[in-house]
Amino acid sequence: MLVAAAWTLALAAIAAVLIAPMASAQDLNDRYYRFEEGVAGQGANGTGSIVDSIWNSPDGTPNGEPLYSADVPLPVIPQTGEPNALSLSFGGAQSVLFDSVFLLHRGLGDATLEFFQKGPNDANEDIFWTRPTTTPDANRFNVFNSSGQCVVDYREPGGALHECIPTPMGDNVWTHIAVVKDVTSAAPSHQYRIYVDGILRTTTEFPDTFIEPDPQQQWTISGRSGYRFTGLIDEVRLTHRALTPDEFLISPPLDAARVANFAVQTGTHIAGNAGRLRTSDNRFLKVESEFIQGGEPPYVMIVEVKLKTQEVDLTDLQILVEGKLSQNGGTSKLYLRNWAQGGWTRIATDPIGKTEMIQKVGGLDPDKYISASGVIKLRIKHTKTTSSNGDPFRSLIDHVQALVR
Repeated sequence: MLVAAAWTLALAAIAAVLIAPMASAQDLNDRYYRFEEGVAGQGANGTGSIVDSIWNSPDGTPNGEPLYSADVPLPVIPQTGEPNALSLSFGGAQSVLFDSVFLLHRGLGDATLEFFQKGPNDANEDIFWTRPTTTPDANRFNVFNSSGQCVVDYREPGGALHECIPTPMGDNVWTHIAVVKDVTSAAPSHQYRIYVDGILRTTTEFPDTFIEPDPQQQWTISGRSGYRFTGLIDEVRLTHRALTPDEFLISPPLDAARVANFAVQTGTHIAGNAGRLRTSDNRFLKVESEFIQGGEPPYVMIVEVKLKTQEVDLTDLQILVEGKLSQNGGTSKLYLRNWAQGGWTRIATDPIGKTEMIQKVGGLDPDKYISASGVIKLRIKHTKTTSSNGDPFRSLIDHVQALVR
């Protein structure tokens, strides 16, 4: 059985940070389409043949027989622990019409749309079109792939257009997208936050004078004629709350039994705390080079993060680190303690010249990198090889995550 686990982080001086997930009752309008009802290689067809997995509601009616595919983003969904065997493939001529409420529409309050997609970055194709017909182009939301960027916009009932800040997506790789609509904490504005693979990428606020589309009982995947989607879709979930990243499908549920700490081995820790390493909130752990006072390059900062798990019989370890360097001419390397062979093994290097990095490494051997007592040690090494010209060289680290299965 595949198991996913996550760790919350605590400062070294703190014994533990206890965080328990909050249980939340399902709203009657919550929907979760998993596309597990079909057979790989066969077409989806029949009225109501695509079923919501929360209420077992036969909501989705395919048109043109999109194909069920065994190509999936993850074999097990981290948040739920449920196996994932199938996705739905669209070839540019298929769509699905849903008889359910698209929760981003007006008057419904906070909401979150989540989905996995895999499509080309040279397209201009609609993923979600929230009206049953292509025309008129009004009173609808549109979530679409525009040349490799996720674009979310809506038109008022009268036709006025409002667009969220575009967000880059991957090219023909599985990407998790979450669109969070927050009208409670952002009041009186309506705030839209777009996350890619659990990391906050854009935030857009609209005044409440912008009228969102009327609530509608029908919406589509790939339902706009002339802009039909080409690619794969999986795990579409609509939640009547503004979810946090720890609640996304891509994130394992928080577990207070697992704690960790960090220490700056080289460099000076100047801001941030370990709790900020767990979620991407644009507040970073900041480390400054000790060599700015007349020193010569290379300038090196090393941050060590210790994680602990109680899971057993593991088959895979994945590490995710988001980082940023304050100057050009630097590089980021990730190392794991190799308990089987001793010493440290480099698992990732971002080339010199990048200042923003998302390093995601999977397929790591738990037998090598997880000790007998469940300890994982990760080193994040940021190095600048050229002169800083007297300016501070800073490393900013955010969203450190380890997953085991």
